[in-house]
Amino acid sequence: MAQHAQTDLAAFAQPYQAKEGDALKRFPHAFLAFAAAACLSLTCSGCWDYRGLNQLTIVAGFALDEAPDGGYLLSLEIISASSDESDASATKLIQSEGETIADAVYNIGTQFYNNVYFGNTDVLILSRSLVEKNGLYNLVDPLLRDNGIRDNLVILISGEQTAYELLIPQENENTVISFDINNKILNSKKSVTVTRSKELYEIYGILSRQASDLALPVVRFNNPDEKKLVLDGLATFRGERLAGALREEQMQEYLLLVESLSGGGFVLREPGEASEESVITIAIRQSKPSLKYEYGGSGLTYTIEIEVVASAVEFNTEAFKIYRNTENDLQKLEKRLEESISASLENMISEYLEDCGGEKDPPDIFGFADAIYYKDPELWESVRDHWPELFRNARFDVSCRLIINDTGLIKRH
Repeated sequence: MAQHAQTDLAAFAQPYQAKEGDALKRFPHAFLAFAAAACLSLTCSGCWDYRGLNQLTIVAGFALDEAPDGGYLLSLEIISASSDESDASATKLIQSEGETIADAVYNIGTQFYNNVYFGNTDVLILSRSLVEKNGLYNLVDPLLRDNGIRDNLVILISGEQTAYELLIPQENENTVISFDINNKILNSKKSVTVTRSKELYEIYGILSRQASDLALPVVRFNNPDEKKLVLDGLATFRGERLAGALREEQMQEYLLLVESLSGGGFVLREPGEASEESVITIAIRQSKPSLKYEYGGSGLTYTIEIEVVASAVEFNTEAFKIYRNTENDLQKLEKRLEESISASLENMISEYLEDCGGEKDPPDIFGFADAIYYKDPELWESVRDHWPELFRNARFDVSCRLIINDTGLIKRH
C-alpha cells in the first residue's frame, strides 16, 4: 500500500519536475533576449540627428530672384553670430546661384562649415519677374518636398524690383527683417487690415485643386529713402500665373466676404440734418460669412450672408442728432449699417470683375469655385471647363445681419 502511494506521488510530481527543467533550459535564451533589448534601447535614447547651435547656420528668411544667367539667385537672411561688437547688425545676407532651387541651396551650403538650418525660417519672398517667368508651382513644389523646410512657411511677393533687396540689413538697425515681416503678418490676422497670408501647404493645396485661385501678400518699402517695410494688399493669381492685384481700398470688403474676423472697423457716412455729413464708426467684434449657391438654367447664383457683432465707437455731432442712443435709434442704425455693408460688398465684387478688364479667365480669389468643388464634386467636374464664363456672369446676392452690442452708453447682451 505504501509502495503504491509512493509510485502515485512520483508520477504526480514528474510533470512539475519536467517543467522546472524546461524553465532552467530556457533561462539562457531569455537572458540573451533581455540583454539584446537593453543594448538596443541605448541607441534609441535621443534624437539621432541632433545638432548643437554651434553646428547650425540659422536661416530667418530667404528670397528667390532670377539670376543674371537665367538660373536662380538664392538670398538667405541668417542670424548673425558675430562676436565683433562693432558689428551692430543682427543678420547677414548670404547669396548663391544655381540652375535649380536645390542646386542654389547646395551651393550656398558650401560657404559654411556647418549645416544650413531652415527649421526656424518664417518667410520666403519671391520676385515678381521670377514668378511671371517660372510660374508659382515650380517654385513651391521643391520647397514642400524638402523635409528641412516648414510647411507653414509664409510666401510673399516683392513689390520692389527684386526680392533680395527687402532682406538687406539697414544701417544702424538691429532687427531680424524676416521675423519683423512675420510679426506684421501675424498681427494682421483676424482683423480688417491691408493683407492676408497663405502658408506653403495651403498654397500647394490650392494649386493642386485647380478650383479657386490664390491671392498672396505683397511687401515693399514705404519709400525709397526711409526703406521701412510695409504690407501692401494682395497679388492675385490665375492658376500659378500672376494676374493682377487687389487694391488696398478693396481689402476690407474682400476680407469680410472670405473669412471670419474679430477686429477692424467700418465707417458709415450719410447726409446729416444740416449741410454737415453724419459719420459713425463701428468696431467689428466678430463677423462670419456664409456662402450658398444655386445652379440651374438661369446660371449660377451665390447667396452670401455676413453676420456681424459690432460696437459703435464714434459719433460726430450730426450723427448724434440722428441716432440719439434710444432703443429705436439703435435698431434704425443697425438697419442702416446692414444696408450699407451689403451694398458695399456687392459693389466690391462688381468692381473687382471690372478691374479684371473683362478678362477671359478672371481669378476667383473668393473661394466661389471651392464651394462647388467640396460640396458637389460631380457638378464641379461638369462646369470646370467653362468655369471662367460662369464666374463672370454669376449673380451675387449679399446680405448682412448686424447687432450693435455696445454704444458706450447703452449695453445690450
